[in-house]
Amino acid sequence: MSTDTEIAAALNRYYQLFTKIGYIADEQMRWPPHDANTLNRDLCRKNGMTDEAIALLEMLPFTTSYAQFGPGSDLVDYSSPEDVECSRHPDNQNEDADEGNPLLPGWIFPIAMHSVCGGEGEAYMIYAREGTFLIGGAQGIEESRVVDPVSYINHLHDKVESFEILLVLRTLLRKPKSETTTGDRGFFYDKAKAAFSDYGWPDHFRKDDFRRDILGLWDHWDKELEARKQRERDAQTEDERIDEYFAILGQPRPANWARSDEEVDEVARRVDEM
Repeated sequence: MSTDTEIAAALNRYYQLFTKIGYIADEQMRWPPHDANTLNRDLCRKNGMTDEAIALLEMLPFTTSYAQFGPGSDLVDYSSPEDVECSRHPDNQNEDADEGNPLLPGWIFPIAMHSVCGGEGEAYMIYAREGTFLIGGAQGIEESRVVDPVSYINHLHDKVESFEILLVLRTLLRKPKSETTTGDRGFFYDKAKAAFSDYGWPDHFRKDDFRRDILGLWDHWDKELEARKQRERDAQTEDERIDEYFAILGQPRPANWARSDEEVDEVARRVDEM
């Protein structure tokens, strides 16, 4: 169990890291204390939040950016009326969910949801009355696991700071792709991690340059990966044609058979002529 002050300090530190690594732009952050433009308290009350929950929310940062709190979770923007209303119904597929009948008790509120307003992933909910974190998916709060918020937030902070979790990569991987395999993710992870170093991380990180260039870098990496895959497909095709050639001759392919470009071309020509 953590106090409101401890929870607020941990979250502020975590969000400061988001801006430090260029994951969220400074102008997209909403830091406490909040005014009526960044936190509509009346709307929170209308949607069932208690005063104790709102008091804690007033101490917390949030962002207008479409960003993740952790793997599989989207940050809730409490300056957005749509997000405020949606946050009261973490499972929007439930036909009983409406503004007059919030699914969450008033002293529980999410700071991140599984794909805001329903979807896959995990929701991170603060139980203001007890100072705990409820973490769960679309199964509802009854199926959520309870953790200490400060310990958990600090755990995520350390993973992001060490680049064990690359949040910027998770966002980029949401871009439409014809193919994105586990192997592809490892390729992009290595490229993105190296890019941070290239841009001066940690002591001289050129954050603005990184944010400006990252999409262009991503497109370059994507083309590089596709070119590598094409070379692998071409090599496989060559091997298949060479094996076919020796099979037609009724001979095993020599284990030490040299593969100069000229020999490969000659074998391919002979296969085509057969």
